[in-house]
Amino acid sequence: MAVETKKWRTCVSGRHFGDQIKSWPDRIKVFYNDVRSECARSLRVVEGSTATTTVVVITVFIFAATSP
Repeated sequence: MAVETKKWRTCVSGRHFGDQIKSWPDRIKVFYNDVRSECARSLRVVEGSTATTTVVVITVFIFAATSP
């Protein structure tokens, strides 16, 4: 990810306005790829936390049912 961030900064800094306009498609591609990777990563976190939450809820009900 650090490489992509560096690529983003080099596209913007130290260039003329016309060059910045021409670099927009590359910058948009980099941004879109970053968004896709973050969404995929957060989806894995949500799936893992959903499974953990389900186990916790079931365990709470079991303990509640077996307590005097």
